[in-house]
Amino acid sequence: MVGGFLFALGIASYLLLGLYTLKYNMPSDVSWFHMYIAEYAGYPFDKALSIISPLDLRQYDVLGDLLLRQLGFKQLDIAPIVSGILLLVLAGVLSYYWSRDFYASGLAVLLIATTPGFIYWFKQGMLGPWLYIPLVLLGVLLASMAYERRNPVLSVLAGLVLGLSWILNGSTWVVLVAYSMALSVLVIAGKPSWVEFSPSLVVLLTLVSAIVVGYRYITFWHVTAVGFLAGSIAGWLVSARLGLGRSSLKLIAVASTLILFVAVSALLGLVFEMPGVGEVYYKQYNPMFDLGVPGLLLVLAFLVLLRSARGLPTLESFTRAILLAASVISIILAYVNVVAELYAIVFSSILAAFVMVRILEGVRLFKGGLSRVSSLLLSLLILSALIGGNAVSSRAISLSLPSIISLDIPLTYLNSTAAGFSGLPQLLTSISNTTQGESLVVVYWGYSYYVLGYMGRGFVTLAGANGPAEGWRLTSWIMISDEATAAGIIRRLMLEYNITRAYVIVGEAISVEHTLYGSNQTHLGRAVLVNYQTGAVTYQPLGDIARIPIYVALSNQSLTDYIDYSKATYFINTPLAWTSRAASSLVAELATYAASSLGYPVSNDIYSPQALRAGPLRFFRLVNTTLITLDTVVGTSSTFNNYYLLALYQFSEVTL
Repeated sequence: MVGGFLFALGIASYLLLGLYTLKYNMPSDVSWFHMYIAEYAGYPFDKALSIISPLDLRQYDVLGDLLLRQLGFKQLDIAPIVSGILLLVLAGVLSYYWSRDFYASGLAVLLIATTPGFIYWFKQGMLGPWLYIPLVLLGVLLASMAYERRNPVLSVLAGLVLGLSWILNGSTWVVLVAYSMALSVLVIAGKPSWVEFSPSLVVLLTLVSAIVVGYRYITFWHVTAVGFLAGSIAGWLVSARLGLGRSSLKLIAVASTLILFVAVSALLGLVFEMPGVGEVYYKQYNPMFDLGVPGLLLVLAFLVLLRSARGLPTLESFTRAILLAASVISIILAYVNVVAELYAIVFSSILAAFVMVRILEGVRLFKGGLSRVSSLLLSLLILSALIGGNAVSSRAISLSLPSIISLDIPLTYLNSTAAGFSGLPQLLTSISNTTQGESLVVVYWGYSYYVLGYMGRGFVTLAGANGPAEGWRLTSWIMISDEATAAGIIRRLMLEYNITRAYVIVGEAISVEHTLYGSNQTHLGRAVLVNYQTGAVTYQPLGDIARIPIYVALSNQSLTDYIDYSKATYFINTPLAWTSRAASSLVAELATYAASSLGYPVSNDIYSPQALRAGPLRFFRLVNTTLITLDTVVGTSSTFNNYYLLALYQFSEVTL
């Protein structure tokens, strides 16, 4: 009864946090890329992601997106909700299978459903390969059932499910590393059989078969995971062949084979360039926040499970080893692939739920009368505090800005209540592809997926966050060249690739200064208070001007031709220490002209005390600008209102 209530409460909490209370009903992070793939992308090659060098999508983790397209799944923004519910159901089944406790099962579901990391990846609109994590849980469940029932059919089926999951979701390698460690523990404990090792062999055969038919999303980490799987199998075979009986000898044999196979596989992964292209995530891994209460209770859960299995007789050594190994390894490997935190959340929640149930049962040991009532209230208080703390943190995720709005803005300074839907989405509403042909959008490659995902078919870019390098270099050349040279490059691109229209998007932080004397001016860069006693400020660029050193390096130019380090007073304002060449670059001129649209003189205080010349522009027409409110800084005699400015320009052949 209680377990069923907690299970239902978990599902309801998830729908509330991940769907109904979202402030911004919009995808975030790399979901824009996967939205584009699922709706518009060509396969296997797609030129919209880079018109100069079409990307081979076989090298990307997108087969899951293409499967949704083939299945005719139209409501892509709801797909994460469906997958999230499936994950919660399977996690509940896993928890019950391991603990035989409905209370612990329901509590595990509630913990997962209210954990910030889970809400981030499974809120509405978050499309990506992680939606196939329920397949991973199903594979682990089948492997555990095969071990308990000694059923080879279930074992092979578990391997097929895990192999399919690996193809649809590249992060599955994290769980397979944990699975190999559990197998190694089983060998040392002296209880191995083909039932436990069959899934590993089937996974390897499935992966090889996929590679033969053209699967190319193979990264260094995938090769290393194969080394773990092969090493655990080899350790078992060596131990059996040599007839090792002592656990210490088995430990040496297993450790030696694991180290050997992992080292060889890692070396092969380094020597031979793997074709797989890893994703670049906007989200940063923060285990203290992302894992929530399950992460905090994990150490206690470890002590309970490692000390004794008493009180949980159905938790056999193999399944217990998977549970412990997956929790630890996924927490660590999330620093390599942030999506791995989802595995940490699931397995840690199962462990934490088991421990919490035991704690609450201990509290309820009081018998009769007031003591019983007090113990019940104390149990509810403990449960409410833990779940409530989890839910409050997850509520912050529901209110957070999607990355298409926040872009380069440090979230520490972002005023989410003032941002609304301004920024890139509002900027892109000014573009309509009503003419024949394609439109080129020249933009920092970190924005490309947002542009393509938001605009859809008919738009192309030069490069995305994963390349190609040629597109990065070409974008950099355009940004740091003077206006006429940049216009010439864009004109040649339009002729060569039959482009109908071309746009340029620039973004940068600005600060509008209001003095006590009534004068106003706009500064490039965000005003930062550097001396609290005197009220002195400096200016920090955040967007395309901050990327001038990157653009220069990719263009194979000398940075000293663009940056005069003698002018920089602080590290944060170095990109504003322009030379005259930087001041005449396209990125500087477009940012200055857009900032002047506010009606105030524009200055770069690090470059010159004089106001900058704002236009006229010969080849670019300002189409639209948007402002995102950041913060306010109060100086000695001025108040600085900081904004993030985005500007959209259309390339024009007409010389004014």
